[in-house]
Amino acid sequence: MGQITAVLRRAGWRLGVARFIEALIVLSTGLLAACVLARLAQQIFTLNVPWLSVLMYAPGAVVALAGVYALATRAPAAVLARRVDEGADLRETLSTALAVEKSDSPWARSVVSEAQSAAARVDVRRAVPITAPRWWPSPLVAALALLVVWITVPALDVLGRAAAADAKKQDQNKIEQAKVESQQAIAKVQEAIRKIDPEAGKKADQLEIPKDAKLTPEDVRRAAVKNLTDLKAQLEAMKQGTQAQATQNALDKLKQLKTPGPGPLSELSRELSKGDFKQAGEALKQLGEKLQNSQLSEKEMEALKQQLDQMAKQLENLAKDQSALAQKMSEMGLDPKLASDPKALEAALKAGSEMSKHLTQEQKQQLQNAAKAMQQASQMCQNMSKAMQEAAAACNKSGMGQQGMQAMSDMGGQLSQMEAMAQDLASMQAGLSEANHQLSQMSGSMGQCNSPGMGAARNGMMAGTGRWGEGETQGRM
Repeated sequence: MGQITAVLRRAGWRLGVARFIEALIVLSTGLLAACVLARLAQQIFTLNVPWLSVLMYAPGAVVALAGVYALATRAPAAVLARRVDEGADLRETLSTALAVEKSDSPWARSVVSEAQSAAARVDVRRAVPITAPRWWPSPLVAALALLVVWITVPALDVLGRAAAADAKKQDQNKIEQAKVESQQAIAKVQEAIRKIDPEAGKKADQLEIPKDAKLTPEDVRRAAVKNLTDLKAQLEAMKQGTQAQATQNALDKLKQLKTPGPGPLSELSRELSKGDFKQAGEALKQLGEKLQNSQLSEKEMEALKQQLDQMAKQLENLAKDQSALAQKMSEMGLDPKLASDPKALEAALKAGSEMSKHLTQEQKQQLQNAAKAMQQASQMCQNMSKAMQEAAAACNKSGMGQQGMQAMSDMGGQLSQMEAMAQDLASMQAGLSEANHQLSQMSGSMGQCNSPGMGAARNGMMAGTGRWGEGETQGRM
């Protein structure tokens, strides 16, 4: 039976291959047909089909299923024997031999022996050929149909899913854009605050967006407007502070300075009247170097002495000028004469005073701050006047004495201090201008009318220089 078994084994392998090919054709056709339906559904109903995953895993799955089918449908020996008998025209020789192989009769042994000889002559490849089924082109037809559908069927979006998804994506993009714009707007104002007060800048509000699933770009911008409004209020509070008001008062006073005739002090006088303390300090430094090196002639020293005297008198008069405070008090219904008497003003603003009972506590605090600021501004002018008086007293035809040089040095320190204060004030004004501008931009993005004055305040003091811009009003508090 060894020869018969070998023939049947080869026949079984060939039949298995044929079944594998048959299953592969059927499954491939089914897969491609499913892909056609999936593509149609995708184009008509806008479904999300993972084509990359299909391309990666579906072919392997088809091959594996075909192999499983071929193994699961293996033919038994009797079926294989009949197939070989039919293919090799052995007239059931092998089938009969398998049926009587366990019999010990002489006829059975003769049948088995004859079958062994016949099996040795069998060409298994011809008896059991590996052929494809008649419908083998079906995968090609299905593939062609998929190609046609893929190319020709447009996206119909019958259910409107694509439009809805696109709209959702656009809304999300708008929300992200609004977040970026809002963060940038807030960061610009925060930077202005950090220049004035680093600690205050650290505590400046960050953009807080409502935790809402239905968040809109308008919600983000409204949150930004709230933050910007808070930052603007913080800057306004800084500007209303005593130091900021004192700096502003000093600048207003110095604008009234007049050049005290020709001489070495003319440049310093001009820069002071413009409020440019940096350039004023440079002019003072250059003058000090000339004095140290005895580069001024007797005539120039005489002119310098006269200029110092005149500027000292102007600064002393400016220190006594309380007109701005008096005007503010008059506007609030108080006697403007109190501006020149700090103790009387303090008594008038105390609780229970008849003179100020019509004022709110906030208005009283504003007046107190304004009075302190005016005192500080007057003290600045007084200190500069004193330094110039001492410098003038130390001037002689041959130069300036040690006491005068020290006074000049003290004046340089005062200018440096006033330069820093002016820069802080300029940063506040620039920050307020930036806050107004960003609020205007945000309000415009939300489709709201811009508030009057938003984005203005461009003609004030130029940021970081302490200079007055064109059109700046005088006498501000």
